[in-house]
Amino acid sequence: MPKLAKLLDGGMTCEDWLHTLNGRVYFWCREARLETFLMAYRDIEQDVITISTPRLIDVAGPRIELAHLNTGATRFMTGRRGPETFQPVDKFAYPPSRVVEVTCLDRLEGLEEIANRVERVHGAVRIKTLFERAEASG
Repeated sequence: MPKLAKLLDGGMTCEDWLHTLNGRVYFWCREARLETFLMAYRDIEQDVITISTPRLIDVAGPRIELAHLNTGATRFMTGRRGPETFQPVDKFAYPPSRVVEVTCLDRLEGLEEIANRVERVHGAVRIKTLFERAEASG
């Protein structure tokens, strides 16, 4: 983790950063980022959960924070990281087009209330739909 240590700001240690990362639930906000992730792990089946953004806000509102980079990426780790990496929606210092991750602090309860669809995928191939909310399909 020497490379990570060189990218940390605000006096954070690698242990601090990993604790920060592990204390969140993550969402891709763009399909292209999801597809890149799925292709990086194309040998593993994944379950992709598509959620309702308004319902997420209702459930997690003030615990939602945004990041302008892929905070957990380690292969091509670029970009400074630290206490200011995750920012509340109303204090996000970048234009909306720069949102890379939407996160929820701590945990997300009530996922069944905000999920619109759950699909099993293998790489870029959708294998089957496991769940679809009736009002989300049309």
